[in-house]
Amino acid sequence: YIMSTDLVALFEKGGTFRVDVQGHPPGDDAPVFWGHRFSDMLRDRCRAQRLMNISPSAKRFTYRFVLHFDDNQLTLYIDSSGFSLHKRGYRPSGVTAPLRESLASGLLSTGHAPTQYPFVDPCCGSGTLAIEQAFRALDKYPHINSTFSVERWPAEAFGLKAGFGQAKRELGQLEKNQLDAPILMSDWHPQAISYAEHSIHNAGLSQFLSVEKQRAQKREYPTGCTVVSNLPFGERLGGQHLQLDGFYRAFGEHLKKQQIHRALLYTSHPKAVERLGLGQAKNRWAIPNGKLRAKLYRFDHLSDK
Repeated sequence: YIMSTDLVALFEKGGTFRVDVQGHPPGDDAPVFWGHRFSDMLRDRCRAQRLMNISPSAKRFTYRFVLHFDDNQLTLYIDSSGFSLHKRGYRPSGVTAPLRESLASGLLSTGHAPTQYPFVDPCCGSGTLAIEQAFRALDKYPHINSTFSVERWPAEAFGLKAGFGQAKRELGQLEKNQLDAPILMSDWHPQAISYAEHSIHNAGLSQFLSVEKQRAQKREYPTGCTVVSNLPFGERLGGQHLQLDGFYRAFGEHLKKQQIHRALLYTSHPKAVERLGLGQAKNRWAIPNGKLRAKLYRFDHLSDK
């Protein structure tokens, strides 16, 4: 398909390309061999079509192809985004947060974090969970202001360029201009608060979100709220260690005194439920965070226990 007339439209003005190989090629061939082989084939086809201004480039490229091997099946992809979609673009430069944006969004969806009740993240860190909840509540597409690779392609290539532009316009029209319920966030560490403030600004959510300095085990929670948090697992932003067992006990005892509609707590602590003392979790999901074996726990109507 890509080797047909669409290739002419794709490279009619020249350009550079990169080839990545995923999976395990059959036989003893190394992945790099298949990458070079595809590059040679691509250049030969372009020369046959009198398209000479095309060359491979590993770093600065116009098009990225992916060869994916699955057993004996080979699938060829062309990357239409140009960047990893889990990167929303709102985190401050150089900040490595413990929770990917896409993982945070998945936790909220998996645990059914409602948008019609007040939302509180008492250990907000760089603010990822609260920001992703705001996106959900406002029907705001995270990449509405991003520029995808396909938007730099020639208009004729695969007929996708116009479709992307139209999709962005339609998604923008669906956005809400106010939250159904407040989204609150707090942390105790000054560096985490600074990161969160920058993330909120970069996400364009300053009119909806702000971050407070409060301890999770002491703050007050609105009646009927949803508490969602990526609980500390030893190392927090700022490099300060926490006494985990004491924190979990104090946090759990404090939550039991509140009128909580739902709590979604994500942690890699192996004895989190026992230390929190909130009773049996209504649901639990094993959702790894990179190499960490973490779980998402859901507790409903904590004040009734």
